[in-house]
Amino acid sequence: MWKLIDRETAGDGSDLFVAMTLVETGADAVLYTSTRYGGSVRGWSLAKGLDALSAPLPQGRSDAAGVAADLVYLPIGDGALLYGGGGTGGLFLRLMRSDGALATPLSLGAPKALKGNDLTHAAAVTLDDGRIAVIGGLARTDGIGTLIFDASGKLVSSAIGQTGAQAVTAVAATEIGGKDYILTLGDGAAPILKLWSMGADAALTERASLSSAQGLWVQAPTALATAALDGKTFAIVAAAGSSSLTVVQIGSSGSLTVRDHVLDDQNTRFGGATALEVVQAQGAVWVLTGGDDGGLSLLRLLPDGRLLSAGMLADTDAMGLQGIYGIAAQAAGDGLDVYVTSTEGGVTRLHATLPSGKLISGTAAVLSGGTGDDILMDGAGSQTLKGGAGADVFVMASDGRADTISGFELGKDRIDLSAWGLIRSLDQLTFASKSNGITITYGKEVLQVLSSTGKTIKAAQLSLSDLVDMSHLPPVLPDLPPSTNVPGGLTALRGSSAEDRLVGSGRADTLMGFGGDDTLWGNDGKDLIQGGGGGDELYGGNGADRIYGGDGKDVLWAGAGNDSLWGGSGDDTLWGQNGNDSLSGGNGRDLLQGGNGNDTLRGENGDDTLRGDAGADSLVGAAGADVLYGGAGNDRMWGGNGADLLQGGNGNDKLYGGSSNDKLYGENGNDSLWGDNGNDKLYGGANNDLLYGGAGRDRLEGGGAKDTLYGGGSADTLLGQDGTDKLYGENGNDWLEGGAGNDTLFGGAGADTLIGGTGVDALTGGTGADVFVFQRASDSAKGKPDTITDFSRGTDHIDLRPIDADAALKGDQAFAFLGTKAFSADGHGEVRVADHARGVLASIDINGDGRMDMEILLSHLSTLSASDFLL
Repeated sequence: MWKLIDRETAGDGSDLFVAMTLVETGADAVLYTSTRYGGSVRGWSLAKGLDALSAPLPQGRSDAAGVAADLVYLPIGDGALLYGGGGTGGLFLRLMRSDGALATPLSLGAPKALKGNDLTHAAAVTLDDGRIAVIGGLARTDGIGTLIFDASGKLVSSAIGQTGAQAVTAVAATEIGGKDYILTLGDGAAPILKLWSMGADAALTERASLSSAQGLWVQAPTALATAALDGKTFAIVAAAGSSSLTVVQIGSSGSLTVRDHVLDDQNTRFGGATALEVVQAQGAVWVLTGGDDGGLSLLRLLPDGRLLSAGMLADTDAMGLQGIYGIAAQAAGDGLDVYVTSTEGGVTRLHATLPSGKLISGTAAVLSGGTGDDILMDGAGSQTLKGGAGADVFVMASDGRADTISGFELGKDRIDLSAWGLIRSLDQLTFASKSNGITITYGKEVLQVLSSTGKTIKAAQLSLSDLVDMSHLPPVLPDLPPSTNVPGGLTALRGSSAEDRLVGSGRADTLMGFGGDDTLWGNDGKDLIQGGGGGDELYGGNGADRIYGGDGKDVLWAGAGNDSLWGGSGDDTLWGQNGNDSLSGGNGRDLLQGGNGNDTLRGENGDDTLRGDAGADSLVGAAGADVLYGGAGNDRMWGGNGADLLQGGNGNDKLYGGSSNDKLYGENGNDSLWGDNGNDKLYGGANNDLLYGGAGRDRLEGGGAKDTLYGGGSADTLLGQDGTDKLYGENGNDWLEGGAGNDTLFGGAGADTLIGGTGVDALTGGTGADVFVFQRASDSAKGKPDTITDFSRGTDHIDLRPIDADAALKGDQAFAFLGTKAFSADGHGEVRVADHARGVLASIDINGDGRMDMEILLSHLSTLSASDFLL
């Protein structure tokens, strides 16, 4: 289904493209990429693959270098690109030529009406009079701003549309019934999605809003997109803190209604979701998403607003899909061409083959598929669904009526029962094998499945993934039943071995479900709730509750108050919700979500997923290969035993990998990462981070801003990337690469390799036979040389082999060493040395024109010879 087509990367940290947009330009399409503010923009022709239209073009001045950038396409002339917006005066406009190449940038300065703020996360709308309105969040403050351009690209108006709103993290535009609307996504303790109508001069009027009280159960929202399908308009929200996708329908009158809410799990790849792309192809709407989960997820949007999984792609070393920044896609042939940028640098091009079948729905008594991979949607009433040939998906409705699937191919077809309820285990379903299939029952829902072979189907032949598509949450939680007030101040309710429904009072209650799949509500008061055996649903309500899942796959909801939740055995789901909660998974593969407040989450045994959400949380994976997401706030995270994945999210976080081979991502904030034992991978992300590899062969990547990296023992790889970094290899034969910025590298003990990268770097090899590698002239530029502080002649070497000394000849030619002689200008690259006040200066003529192109300063030396170089 997925195929890697190409990956373009410089391999030196200069191609960390944090923003991307795809523009159709007639017969061609152009992909535009941008590094962080203060870096560069670039265009790539897609007609013949990833063909760069030019060298990287400087963005222009910005007072927010190192902050993630934006790219907004404006339909002006042959097109225009608006970028920048990190702080004050950082907005630039580049007009496009007919071939997609970018013209000289025009600085927009700092519009006075925006009170010195730029725009971020912006979207463009064409007004009725042909002018272009750009609406975005205000940089460095809360609120929304507007810029208006005329048809020539001249900025003619600017204004602050709204103040006092949350910090805007995403903006999207849509049109409904001929009217333009803007959606804004605000971050905070309670994220809010707002819908605005546009009036004259792009004036905004709020029409509707959604928060957690209306079902927008997200933390740290990151991306927003819109889609039109079957006469309806939807918005899709991606959130990193909750690792979720939420579908919201936009009504024709300006209403917002949640239609679906999906959490990342072991069968998807959008944990820590940061990027979102929506594209139409083959008459359907497809959603692509990814984040810090090592891969991509492809989903299909159904006409009722539900999302259906269409597959996922796991990252490999060749793909570069870890820590995704951006996703762009276009319809191509039998599927989609997909372009991805990430923390691993460069642009990755993939092709995804789409299912060939049809979407079949309606209220007819019989719905029949064809020869392709069809989707058959159950409607109201009793129906028979016939898939036919192909790998079909049967999406069942929650209507309390008996339905039939005919011709089910075991191991090929899938059934989606997620609309029936919170099904997290096959133990929640009742199976009755028949001679020609099987009957599945859940409450009032009954489904008869007839096999394609006419033979019986046993429950043991079915897995949860055969019957439930992804981890859906109901758009609306069930209403709490009325309280049962019992005199005496304490209520004790006991269930049975059957399916019980117990409701507490407004006091301190004790509810015990015992056997069966029970539903227990504590309501108000400090309650003790015990599920017992079976797959139970337990709701704490208000008050400081203690909730025990017991055996089976349980779902625990804490409610308000400082609650304590224990999952017990089985694959459990624990929700802290509001308050400072304590969650313990117990045995099994558990999902723990802290919610608001300063929570403590402990996975215990099994491969668990822990999400802190908002607040200063403590997450402990303990045993197993765990996934930990800090979310918003200053979090502390311990992986424990097993190969763990830790993601800090927003805030100044502290991450500890523990034993085994762990992956740690600091993300936003000034983070501290410790790999500890094992061969770990540490990624700092944005801001000023501190990384310690510890024991084992570790890989450390700083990211943006000023990072400090310590390799520890063994042979480590340290990459500073953007910013002014400090790298310490310590023990072992280490690889140190500064990347962009003025970096300081210390090899330490061992035979180390040091690469300063661009900028004015200071390189200290330490003890051992060290090699100082220079890959291009900009690594140690004329007038701005790198300094090698402790070069040991006869032991260390300066490696110039990555640079070709004669581009006119085939192959990679070596430099000629001249000693103190002048350059000969014979067309061949040469190296000469000369005395310097601080030591020896090595000058390099790369193209043989007799002029110096780069220079390297070696302090505390008096001479160099050819044997000191690898030419």
